[in-house]
Amino acid sequence: MFTSKDYGESWQKVNDYYTSGNYYQEVFQDPKNDLRLFFMDTYLHYSEDGGRTVKRFPEKFKHVDNHAIWINPDNYRHMLVGCDGGLYETFDYGENWDFKENLPITQFYRVSVDNAKPFYNVYGGTQDNYSIGGPSRNNTTNGITNEEWFVTVGGDGFKTQIDPKNPNIVYSQWQYGGLIRYDKTTGDQVDIKPNIKFGDEPIVWNWDAPLIISKYNSNKLYFAANRLFVSENRGDSWKEISGVMPRKIDRNKLPVMGKVWGLDAVAKNQSTSIYGNITALCEGGNGILWIGTDDGLIYKTENDGKNWTRYEAPKETATHIELNIKESTDIYPFVTDIEVTKDGDCIVAYDNHRQGDFKPYVYRLKGKKGQFTPINTGIPTNHPVKTLWVDPLDSDIICVGTEFGLFISLNGGANFMPFGKNLPPVAIKDIVYQENDQDLVLATFGRGFAICDDYHLLRDMKKNPKKWINEVEHEFFLPYDKVGNKGNGFRGARRFQGSNLDEKLRLYVFIDKIEGTLKDKRKSNEKKQESYYPTKEEIRNEAEEVFSNYVLRVRTSEGKNISTVKLKLHKGWNTIVWDLRMGIDPFSMENMGSEITYGPYVSPGKYVFSLLKFDAKSGTVGPLEPGVFGTVELKYLFPESDLIDFNETRINNWESIKEARKKFIQIQQRFVEIEKRVNKSIEIAPWQTKWSDADRLELLNSKKAINSIKYQLIGGDPIAKYEFPTDKNIQSELFNVFYNMKESLQAPTQKHMDSINEIEKELKLIEPRISDLEKVLLGLESKMN
Repeated sequence: MFTSKDYGESWQKVNDYYTSGNYYQEVFQDPKNDLRLFFMDTYLHYSEDGGRTVKRFPEKFKHVDNHAIWINPDNYRHMLVGCDGGLYETFDYGENWDFKENLPITQFYRVSVDNAKPFYNVYGGTQDNYSIGGPSRNNTTNGITNEEWFVTVGGDGFKTQIDPKNPNIVYSQWQYGGLIRYDKTTGDQVDIKPNIKFGDEPIVWNWDAPLIISKYNSNKLYFAANRLFVSENRGDSWKEISGVMPRKIDRNKLPVMGKVWGLDAVAKNQSTSIYGNITALCEGGNGILWIGTDDGLIYKTENDGKNWTRYEAPKETATHIELNIKESTDIYPFVTDIEVTKDGDCIVAYDNHRQGDFKPYVYRLKGKKGQFTPINTGIPTNHPVKTLWVDPLDSDIICVGTEFGLFISLNGGANFMPFGKNLPPVAIKDIVYQENDQDLVLATFGRGFAICDDYHLLRDMKKNPKKWINEVEHEFFLPYDKVGNKGNGFRGARRFQGSNLDEKLRLYVFIDKIEGTLKDKRKSNEKKQESYYPTKEEIRNEAEEVFSNYVLRVRTSEGKNISTVKLKLHKGWNTIVWDLRMGIDPFSMENMGSEITYGPYVSPGKYVFSLLKFDAKSGTVGPLEPGVFGTVELKYLFPESDLIDFNETRINNWESIKEARKKFIQIQQRFVEIEKRVNKSIEIAPWQTKWSDADRLELLNSKKAINSIKYQLIGGDPIAKYEFPTDKNIQSELFNVFYNMKESLQAPTQKHMDSINEIEKELKLIEPRISDLEKVLLGLESKMN
């Protein structure tokens, strides 16, 4: 450590302490005490005497590799520290640390998925935070929590692979080729990293060594260092199936920052992969393998490694370097990823940022001809490519992950476009496809995992251009409140809640045009004509305009109406969400409470969708456009559940409950109106000279009758306030049945339907009593005229 008291004109060495290099060189000073210093390092260090003595700072239960620190200027014992593990806070000068576990900022090098049911798991290797796995979704309303994730192995995490037939067998890595076979059921793990014999040429591993399981034999593994290894028995033994593949360039003879550095250069080659190793690995047909190296080479074998064909990187990717006066060489970028199309072509991505070149390099390589064709149109020039993926069913669809986002081509790479709605600008390091759920899963370097649900619909849209897309089959479930309420319940905002795909069905529709409103037309005229100002008639018409409405109508395959959902549509592609619930049609213009679209879940079966438009000019309701409709087969996700009556009986029972609810609301509306009139009549009774005492007595008796009906109809008996038991009322009984059915596929039970029958009988008895009260009021009102 050195210090300067004259703005860097001269320096004085204070001590021999030095950090571990990389990005750990920063020194931070207490804003109120210039003798208190903190040194960013693998382990946090500090000094209380201006750097003369340096000590380790307490870091119990805190991650290492410190980058930044904030010191409270009013209380130095309160600090925030950012490190490879995230953000930590201490209020007692490091004696105890609080970890901020609700920041979704994990840096994932790689991502993999398994075939677990009912929800697959996502696995990834993190920067210095182990290899981990967790669910892609769950069946709760509370999201995916940290507690559901588990560690498979420590260290920096890299490519995990999961046995496609047994999701409990997980192959997990850490840096430089560390590899175990992990059993999720028992927690047991065994080291299966390939070894060599004494005297063999050393193995050179990349920091992020490629690992795959063969598509044709789940016991067969391929693992790449500076040569390729294969195991036929899940890693119990290995054999080499290639020689040393890279160019064998001595990195110590290459100039860095314009010169070749000596042996004692600070942090010489520290924490970097030894140059000359395999960085990409892909399997085509059975026995067909492609590999790429960190010095730009591509190799292919068609006989499982017996023979290899070598391909040089395109010349335009090379960086020419002068080694000395007489010697020079070309340095090629490292291969970040390789994918194979259905036709056997190789799609390869190069990254040359180490040479200060940030251009995106993506090529199609024709295997037999060895011809490279660039396919990077549409990818910005400062987006080095980190990964790519080719649709296994449609090779014209290619996805590319760059340093700043995701891009997609639908025409074999002829041009790319951004493909990242809701994705922040972040490095996409790896892309995989979950075949069963047909999801695209991304590893981002700084924002965790991202899942594109229902990716296959994009493929369908491309194959058969149409204006309506939805899943043909949809497995749904009833989410439950795991913590007793939705979201975080009562657990506060600190608990992390990952996004969780819900049970709802998403439909996608393309709208060619949406008619503009009078306001839209006025604003357009104002832009076109500086002197334009609407007439009085135009202002009036704009204010009085009635807008057209759009709805989604859902029917059974037999044509029975199930639900009608209000929509807001715009020009272009629209996402429509159906909550899989039966709807309730409005039956009253007086009380909008009669309109509730949030009914019970539908039963499994086939449903038909159509888009309808209410035309505000003609008053007609009809299809938005001919042929804009879809169908879906709904299935319940958990067939082992003891659900009852997935047939017409449940719909008929729902109709009975809806009818009872409708009758109740209608009677309640009549009752509320009569109660208001009776109360008003009693209030004005002293001033009504045309009413007799007998009339006024009848009015008071009507008030007693209203109270009796009220307690029976909606409750409110005053004795309840004093903790006396009260008779049950129709409203509570009805909505108990109603809401039980809304949240269960097993309701209504016989108990519920018995209650509905009782309610219908009680309402029939109440109706004439209300009619009698209406007659009394009509008689009194007639005497007022």
